[in-house]
Amino acid sequence: SASEGGVEVWVVGAVENMATPNARYTSKGSSQGQGTPKGGDKSSSSAMAKAMAKMEAQRELQSQRAQELKVGEEWNDTFRAKGNIRNPDVLTKFWAEVKLRLGKKFGSIQMAFRKLDSSGDGQITFLEFCDMMALISMPMDQRIFRQLFDKASG
Repeated sequence: SASEGGVEVWVVGAVENMATPNARYTSKGSSQGQGTPKGGDKSSSSAMAKAMAKMEAQRELQSQRAQELKVGEEWNDTFRAKGNIRNPDVLTKFWAEVKLRLGKKFGSIQMAFRKLDSSGDGQITFLEFCDMMALISMPMDQRIFRQLFDKASG
């Protein structure tokens, strides 16, 4: 459509603008001298740079989340293996990863606890524990969640 084409021309023009600051671009279908000049407009270049930085930050966040999910799935596979759920070294490494992620997401373990204790009873229930694990990208089998929860809650 014409409006999409105009946006496309503006984006292309704005990107080219970064390399040639004095260039002028018009909207699609208009002759030279009509439409909105884009070249040399510092606010357009600044807006485009901000938009590109935002897109790059979003890509980085998606990549980071994908990596966290992959690690979470690896933990699930680790705990599927017989005996690992009772191995103190494996559990120590796992809980260190959980603490790191909680601190990163909430600022501290105490803040995480306050946010995750949705019932406000001062304890983390099994359902709150499952929610916590989902929030920090730790997808696991329900039975593994139950075993970890039972082990942690004594």
